[in-house]
Amino acid sequence: MTIRRAMTLLSMLAAPCAGVLPAGADEPNQPAIRRLEAQVPEGVLRVEGRSFGSNPRVWLNGAILPLTSAADDLILATLPAGLTPASYRVVVYRPDVGLLGRFDSAEVAIGAVGPQGPAGVPGAQGPQGPEGAQGPQGPEGPQGPAGPPGGGGSSLIRTVIVSPVPYDPIASGNALRSAYAAITGANSFDQWLVKLEPGVYDLGSDVWQLSAYVNLEGSGRDVTRIDAAGFRTVTEFGGMDEVRLSRLTLGSRDGSGLQAATRLVLDEVKVRVLPENFGVQAIGVFANGQSASLRNVQVEVTNPFGFAGGISLRSVGGIDDTTMYLEDASIIVSASPPEEGRGVILGTDTVLDRVRIDTRGAAISVATFEGSPTIALRNVFVSSRARVGLKAFNPGQARISVSSSVIFGQEWSIHVMQPSQPTIGIANSQVIGFPNNESFSPLTCVGSYNAAFMPVHSTCF
Repeated sequence: MTIRRAMTLLSMLAAPCAGVLPAGADEPNQPAIRRLEAQVPEGVLRVEGRSFGSNPRVWLNGAILPLTSAADDLILATLPAGLTPASYRVVVYRPDVGLLGRFDSAEVAIGAVGPQGPAGVPGAQGPQGPEGAQGPQGPEGPQGPAGPPGGGGSSLIRTVIVSPVPYDPIASGNALRSAYAAITGANSFDQWLVKLEPGVYDLGSDVWQLSAYVNLEGSGRDVTRIDAAGFRTVTEFGGMDEVRLSRLTLGSRDGSGLQAATRLVLDEVKVRVLPENFGVQAIGVFANGQSASLRNVQVEVTNPFGFAGGISLRSVGGIDDTTMYLEDASIIVSASPPEEGRGVILGTDTVLDRVRIDTRGAAISVATFEGSPTIALRNVFVSSRARVGLKAFNPGQARISVSSSVIFGQEWSIHVMQPSQPTIGIANSQVIGFPNNESFSPLTCVGSYNAAFMPVHSTCF
């Protein structure tokens, strides 16, 4: 058994899981490998040292090893079968401390790899013997058993794959819950990916807490579904952390949908909300963090008991440079009574592009309590079920720009309520329905037309 410690920054960068400091740097909680021993017949790697913590991870040439036991000064790990004699790099990693002082690495020799001795003096070549006659070919022997499968590629270190239990959504949900809870210490520099195979993962009546920087990815919006009472982020409102979901469907039973108090990123996600109890309000996505980027999303909210809203994009007071993006989205909202439905509710700088809204209440509600946010609506289509196409209310002086869109309202295409003071400009769009401007805010239409494809007046009449 020999140890050769990697002492230079270059060798640390070449390692599969090298840290930001050279091995052996004297930092608090810095793991330090003192002795390595590969007990090949027993299949055990013995790592002696200090400051390993209670939950370390060990890699051998980039492959993570299962642990038999772990203490602060001794780790026993299981060696893979069939290792060839060679020198292997061992990395010990502590996920429970900061970026500085997480790693130590050393090398262990497995098998007899001694130096090659000197070559002997070649002897004299003997005479060639007579060529013998070729014997008859023997019968073909039976086929031998198949050999063991070959070794896989490099192990995934920060990717966890969760498989469903066939025909058992509850057991599948428990598998997801266990795998997700086992990830600790994720941050912006140490992100994780939980990848779900196709299936239904039912978390029962729990409100599921989503961890920042533990990215959740399904196998496709129509083949991977997670059901729960609702979904929340755990960060305080206005936090700088990020929650990222992609390629899956979320189903909410208590009407609260997906509520994020931090940065929210959705890509190819469907949110379906159908509350099971009377007297609740229903919301699809409520983004109230620093920013949001929602792309290629579908939101379906049905509430037979009262108010229903599709997507609410607001920001916490005092946060500057906050912009919400909603692109390539389809929103369907059904409430009881129907006028209680809201498609999107906007209260901060927002960009809507290629968005279709179908509701019998107000399709777009601008609710700015303070400030002067800029709201851009491009290629937005409001279905003919809407009672009000664009509604502005509450104090605030929003600047609203509408272009290449269809704004429909059975009662009012545009309804500006006192004491709102927005500035609304509509260009190259179709305005269907009478506008109602109670506060006489600036309201202009340029290059737009009505349901009969006749040009509308500059004041949108």
